[in-house]
Amino acid sequence: DTLGATAAHRAAMAGSVEALELLQKNGAELSTADHLLSTPLHCAVLCGGERGEASAKLILEAISAQDALLESVTWGTAAALAARMRQPSILTLITHAFPGAEAPPGARTATGKALLLHSDVCGKHAPDSAWGPESAQRLQVLLSEDRGALQ
Repeated sequence: DTLGATAAHRAAMAGSVEALELLQKNGAELSTADHLLSTPLHCAVLCGGERGEASAKLILEAISAQDALLESVTWGTAAALAARMRQPSILTLITHAFPGAEAPPGARTATGKALLLHSDVCGKHAPDSAWGPESAQRLQVLLSEDRGALQ
């Protein structure tokens, strides 16, 4: 797409392990970064919940530490994003797979403006994702924490 997202990004955002497995089986890289350096791992964190966790687990088995530590322009590292999105199970997966990936205490890698942008385009790059009430609630929590970033 125009942001450089791949089918792996879309599959991870939707929490579709089946699609990720099919892509991987057919030679797709699960570590490819888009134009903002976001990877499918970032997308799995954004998906959250059990589907995001299952996607993250598959991705972590297929990528290098260097890929796991890549800092997205929008989100920072996937570990920092997982801490910020209150996804402890995904954060644990990342830090166990790559011990150097710990998010610093109080990590704040995404601003309210970036979250608003993401919420606006999410349906466009992951139309089948579960961007529903749970994701909207997480977004509201993050926005309330970053009230200063919106001014």
